[in-house]
Amino acid sequence: MLEYLTCGYSHSSKNAGILSGFPSGVKVEKKYIEKHLKRRAESPLRGTRQKLETDSFEIISGLDYKNFTDGSPIGIILTNTVKTFKREQIIRPGHADLPAALKYSIEPWQARERASARETAVRTALFCFTMRLLEDLGIKISSKVISIDAEKPSVSLIEKLKKSKNSFGGIFEVKAENIPIGLGSHISAERRLSGKIFSALGSLNAVKGVEIGSGFSFAQKNSSIDEFENDKGFWKYLSNNSGGINAGIANGEPIVLKCAVRPLSGQRESLSSFDFKTRKKAESLSNTSDISCVYPAAVISEFILSYVLAQAIMEKFGGDSFKEISQRVYLWRKKSKKILRAA
Repeated sequence: MLEYLTCGYSHSSKNAGILSGFPSGVKVEKKYIEKHLKRRAESPLRGTRQKLETDSFEIISGLDYKNFTDGSPIGIILTNTVKTFKREQIIRPGHADLPAALKYSIEPWQARERASARETAVRTALFCFTMRLLEDLGIKISSKVISIDAEKPSVSLIEKLKKSKNSFGGIFEVKAENIPIGLGSHISAERRLSGKIFSALGSLNAVKGVEIGSGFSFAQKNSSIDEFENDKGFWKYLSNNSGGINAGIANGEPIVLKCAVRPLSGQRESLSSFDFKTRKKAESLSNTSDISCVYPAAVISEFILSYVLAQAIMEKFGGDSFKEISQRVYLWRKKSKKILRAA
């Protein structure tokens, strides 16, 4: 079973992660991980924190001397440049500060250190392995920002937002193409691919809404059912309103998702709050927060989706090596195409 675990804090000396159950024979070079960590860190509308972090990392297990996975757990350690804990007692509105402090009997800053989006750097690094697996199987994942503060992205809009002291929400799309039919299952609720995707993307910081295909637009249309047509001798869907998933099962069409993210809890304009220790009124303020997380969230979502899809592939096709898996995927695709041939 493909599983992962991360540990560390936003300002601890190191953050780490383990990915277990990953097959052997997938080549993942350090420069590949560096490229995608850079995409995450250098996304538009980032705060000053990202300019200070180098995202330097070390792979301590899981790769052989030729940069191929060997089947053992993959271990990655990231080093933080900024290591000073800010023991701030002022509750940050919208963050984990208050509920986590009450739940675990800890101080607000302790909750914030673990709840911070810094953890997603580890997930991005780990899921570079699942992304590489999918790429080697011919699956492509991409993302784009649809809107920021209800406006279409543009250079002028980004420059305008940079001058503001507020944080802004937005919507991004992530798409996976060339998906084998049959990932996931309708048999039981916990095996539905749609449910796993909702859960995984919902775990991303600031994400407050996830839709598959036409999603919320279904309520506004008279008919959104995807009918079939004969296309060059094969039956295929005439449209993709279902976003590539029917009854929790991948139907072979591109998986298309949209996520809505809220403005960040760390804002450069003060917010009304209180001091957790004194219980007196106080102002919450952040000088390092991103202006919006919609761009980095879009990048990170690609890798989160790659993990969910890699899990589903391992569940359906099995295998301990990439050679085994790729042969089984190839034969399944060949069989599926034969079944879909029009009479």
